[in-house]
Amino acid sequence: MARSDAQAAEYSSTLDSAIAEAQLATLELHRGLLQRAYTWQRLEMLLILAAVVSAFCAYFLYLYRRLRQQLDEAEVSSNPFQR
Repeated sequence: MARSDAQAAEYSSTLDSAIAEAQLATLELHRGLLQRAYTWQRLEMLLILAAVVSAFCAYFLYLYRRLRQQLDEAEVSSNPFQR
């Protein structure tokens, strides 16, 4: 409390807006940093989503290929004289 009171007294005693400008500059730096962090977080989530979707697609294609092989084997075994 004492520190904030001292800062408030210093701010009110100076008619110069240097302290307010410094605080606004610091706030703007923090805002930029948070915006970049939020952008990276969105990018990370999109990449994770893309990895999961690609894994599901790869598994689906694997199952589809196995099904096609089984159907081809069943067709060949049901018609042994036809090539």
